[in-house]
Amino acid sequence: MNSTLFRNLADSRYRRLLYFIGLNKLLKPVDSLSARLFSCRRYQKRLKSYPPIFIVGPPRSGTTLVYQYFSNVLDVSFISNLWSILPKSAPYIKKIVCAIPPEEFVSYYGNGPSLLSVQEGGHVFNQWFPDNENHYYSEIESKIEMNLKRYFQIVSDNSQKPWLIKNSRNAVRISVLSKVFEQAIYIRIRRSPLLIAKSILRGGYQLYGEQFTNWTVKPRNWREFESLSPPEQVAQQVFSIEKQIDQDLSEISMDKVITINYPDFCLNPFEMASKVCNKFECLHFRENIGDEIINKKFAVSLGGSENGDQYETLKESLKKLYGHSLNFS
Repeated sequence: MNSTLFRNLADSRYRRLLYFIGLNKLLKPVDSLSARLFSCRRYQKRLKSYPPIFIVGPPRSGTTLVYQYFSNVLDVSFISNLWSILPKSAPYIKKIVCAIPPEEFVSYYGNGPSLLSVQEGGHVFNQWFPDNENHYYSEIESKIEMNLKRYFQIVSDNSQKPWLIKNSRNAVRISVLSKVFEQAIYIRIRRSPLLIAKSILRGGYQLYGEQFTNWTVKPRNWREFESLSPPEQVAQQVFSIEKQIDQDLSEISMDKVITINYPDFCLNPFEMASKVCNKFECLHFRENIGDEIINKKFAVSLGGSENGDQYETLKESLKKLYGHSLNFS
């Protein structure tokens, strides 16, 4: 065991993540059997069908915090750690799909600390989008598409609420998701590419030490820059993902898309939630939201400390890719 692993194991958040992953593996047979039993039940005719609502942006762009806050104030279903432990059977369990998340705004790379904390939902989406050479998908087989649609419909039938979803890899799946769910809604998160890249670089070293691995989202052109230095890899990754998001969202009607600037969200998250509600009639606030949540503000992270030559290489690489459009704030 190397020093990086020992350091990570000393972090209680890392140990909690391993605990949830272990529960998922341990309970897989129970989850599969429960899903089969639940699926035998007859469902009443749905009262209303809701479109899925995808929060999209590059990894480390603030999507998790937006997801946590919106799940608290909006009357939606969300993927929790408990849901992710039981990805196949959870949609059938009303107490899971109708849960209210704890008022906590901390996470460990997309994973909250408690059973009902909002979660990335990797185990959920891997049912239809298993890891390939990269994480990009433009189409899926018809059988998988039907299974994906059915899963969302079960959630909608049981919760009678919209389903708010944030999974970083969905940023390079928008094309296929828009084909499967024609009425889907997209909340696009914008943040400075430099701050995103700094945070990815810092996280890679934190988790893997000198054996740096670009561990987040691999765009379809990943192989073109895998041999570059870590800062150059990260710059290319952020640029490629943003370009893919721009391209895919440009083909979707703008009445289904809203863009939120992450610093603006941090200064007034409730106002941003109000803008989302005002645009999409399927979204409403939860009842009895406390003043503390309404008046909540967040500090804007600067993406980690600057690391000499690494930081300068990252900065110069981003300048070449983005040109004059690069926003450093």
